[in-house]
Amino acid sequence: MSLDRSHLHRIARIVEAGDLTFTELVALADLNPSTAFRGATLRGDLSHQDLAGFDFTGGTFAETCDLTGADLFHTLGVTPDMLSETQRRLLARPPRVWFWALHRVPPWAEDWGRDAMGAWVAFRVPGTDGTAVTQRMRWCPPEAFIRGSPDSDRDAESDERPQRRVSFADGFWMFETAVTEALWTAVTRSKPRRPRGDRYPVTEVDWNEVQDFIRRLNEMLPGLDLSLPSEAAWEYACRAGTTTRYSFGDRITKRQVNFESRQPVPVASLPANRWGLYEMHGNVWEWCPDHYHDNYNNAPDDGSAWVDADARGAAPRVVRGGSWLDDAADARAASRYWRAPAFRYVNLGFRCVRVRSTSEAAGAAVPAHPPSPAEAERAGPGGGAGAGVSRRGTLPEWAADAGTDSFGRYALIRIPDTQITQRLRWIEPGLFTIGSPPGEVGRFDREGPQREVTFADGFWMFDTPVTQALWQAVMGRNPSQFQSPERPVESVSYNDARAFIRKLNDLIRGLRLSLPSEAEWEYACRAGTTEATWRGNLEQGETTIAPVLDDIAWYVGNSHDGFELADGLDVADQIGKPKGNAPAGTRPVALKAPNDWGLYDMLGNVWEWCADDWHDSYERLPLDGTARLDTGAARRVVRGGSWFFDAAAVRAAARGRRAPSRRNDDLGFRCARVWSESEAARRADGASEASGARPRRRPARRKA
Repeated sequence: MSLDRSHLHRIARIVEAGDLTFTELVALADLNPSTAFRGATLRGDLSHQDLAGFDFTGGTFAETCDLTGADLFHTLGVTPDMLSETQRRLLARPPRVWFWALHRVPPWAEDWGRDAMGAWVAFRVPGTDGTAVTQRMRWCPPEAFIRGSPDSDRDAESDERPQRRVSFADGFWMFETAVTEALWTAVTRSKPRRPRGDRYPVTEVDWNEVQDFIRRLNEMLPGLDLSLPSEAAWEYACRAGTTTRYSFGDRITKRQVNFESRQPVPVASLPANRWGLYEMHGNVWEWCPDHYHDNYNNAPDDGSAWVDADARGAAPRVVRGGSWLDDAADARAASRYWRAPAFRYVNLGFRCVRVRSTSEAAGAAVPAHPPSPAEAERAGPGGGAGAGVSRRGTLPEWAADAGTDSFGRYALIRIPDTQITQRLRWIEPGLFTIGSPPGEVGRFDREGPQREVTFADGFWMFDTPVTQALWQAVMGRNPSQFQSPERPVESVSYNDARAFIRKLNDLIRGLRLSLPSEAEWEYACRAGTTEATWRGNLEQGETTIAPVLDDIAWYVGNSHDGFELADGLDVADQIGKPKGNAPAGTRPVALKAPNDWGLYDMLGNVWEWCADDWHDSYERLPLDGTARLDTGAARRVVRGGSWFFDAAAVRAAARGRRAPSRRNDDLGFRCARVWSESEAARRADGASEASGARPRRRPARRKA
């Protein structure tokens, strides 16, 4: 083609422009991002670029293409196969379609995304006046919770007991508000009996009318498959990871909940709970599908509705949440009541839920990963905005960068005056069972009895053990036996680790790191799973070598494979090989697959110090996840197993004990940042010190 003056002018400007970003070069070259890069091969530096509007359909991203921190959320044509696993992990925001687990948008979804309260999706229903009514749903992640009221609740009724653990194998979508008059009219084409306004919850609807509404709406939007939430699902969503009387705490005000009032308020008028659900407490009672039972004995533990097959049509159904007419006690998360299916009243409404559809491919309408808060940290006991916001997410004062990727929220710290960084992962609040069940292969008696631990607040955790590079940047020396910057630092005592943490906290304002409690460590290691490892259980006879560990952990069964340093320890006798041909040691961090929360090397590589004093059982373990500290304890907890240990020690529940001054070449640590400043201070100040360094000793086989 012939070049006119405008072409030559643009070429000259590009040559003179110097160090421009990719998007700046595209704009300067007057290229159309929606057409110019279809089928193209991308190389070079695209880091921290906002590539909104670009279409890479049919293209290729070379391995040399740096996508660190890139934002592909509004980019078209990028499939998972076009990017390497490393590139996908480095993205600040994956392409928008990757929001869905199978990267297929359900046909009923109008819009979707993530915000400070997690994942949401919206659908739209045509209205009667030519407009459309939009309803948003919130994602409730699969987890477990304790339903019902404890004996200590002075307002608890007998039908709220006994408390029971309920586990949801799958998450579900729930309407973020009660059904409004506008949505009711759009679906049923009829006006409410007592109209108050489009944004008010519809009331005076009986059970059969609600079922007819749901049937009509499902016919309008095939695949939506709505229903009423089971009573267990309702309470789980109402609590949103909390264990108090209300999702706001043990007390409420009328600024939080509409109770003992003259009328209902429009939906979304009052603060949402942590999962983005409005007016779960008060305003209107809400129908559930369960038949009413006067206690929880024999109630389903999987979150399903408790429906009696032989019940008559007039059998009472459960209603939940309290209302504007009732007192605060009726608005508690555990409060429950019943109504006959034909009952209508001014304070009775409903909201809908969408469980995983059986008419579509499994997971097609499920977010790609559990929702995580866009807020990096709470501003106070009641929640609130974090300290400062970056383009890629909320930026705590101590963070150099923050964002969201396929594992959830992350933040980076940078050592001042260096290029050394460390990634932390946000660990959501929740509940889990610490310890191992009797009969788990490789189990030690000290891993029980199992106890329920509840984290009311989330916390930050290093995504890898502390590396030698990070240690040296802070401490100025490297004590490790197997030296290389990307390997975990080892041969460090409990006291050495605390000294490192004190110095790092002094370097970065507001950082406030500590060693994780034993409960925090296991909760983060399990990442929502319940088996011996996040990939599954060990099989009978696999206490030394277990194939399930090969992809996720360096342990005695594979730490000799391709070991490249000259000073490895021969582990041949442990794995049944001739002596002298199996040198082994630590490996660079993050070579094995992470768990579902983005944490690497939680199992194997090096044992990791925890803050807790050693106890032989969990009999008196704090059930709030805090560290167990007893002045004068002689030993500390270590977790995770190591490159030198066999499979039995490389399980989520496995635990060991070491003197605080002990140093071994398979003993390191990672750091956590808890929300509670007093808990962090307790770990720093309440720990017993041990003086004197003992000689380094190799751990005996299976001696955890």
